[in-house]
Amino acid sequence: MKAVSLVLTLSLASPAMAQPPATAPAQVSPSVAPFLGGVPAGTATTEVLTITVFDAIVRALQHNLGVLLAEESVERARGVRWRMLSELLPNVNGRVSETRQKINLQAFGFGSPGGPSFPGVPNIVGPFNVFDARVSVSQSVVDLAALNDARAETHHIEAARLTWLSARASSSRTPHPVALSLAPL
Repeated sequence: MKAVSLVLTLSLASPAMAQPPATAPAQVSPSVAPFLGGVPAGTATTEVLTITVFDAIVRALQHNLGVLLAEESVERARGVRWRMLSELLPNVNGRVSETRQKINLQAFGFGSPGGPSFPGVPNIVGPFNVFDARVSVSQSVVDLAALNDARAETHHIEAARLTWLSARASSSRTPHPVALSLAPL
């Protein structure tokens, strides 16, 4: 009986391990990934800084990559809205030119082939300068597509602003993986 239990124990036993098997790093969702990074500021020191919880939250909000990307998204949406609003404004075009010319009056039918066209005026007039300055203005009476685009961009700004607010709130309550590894169990 002892032999059977010994054989059964040895066949079911697994080898002992000194360390747990290595596991693959946890996969991070792409929507969370920016919040795990930061933008360094200032000069690096080897000293230990003592900061309060409030200071840690302020630093997280000022230097968190996710919050900064969300803030840039708001500014980008504002810029697109300005561009859409510009489609509602009148289009003003201007042009200035200057040319130096010589004119053969006989080519225009003045005078005879043997003599001058006007007494005291030669057949070739010039050189002289011609300046031309023009301004034109155009405006659509009603441009519904541009109006709808501008309204849509107003909504995009609000969506980007709310995303930024959500990013700020998420950044202040989402712990960094390094902080999690240092936290006591």
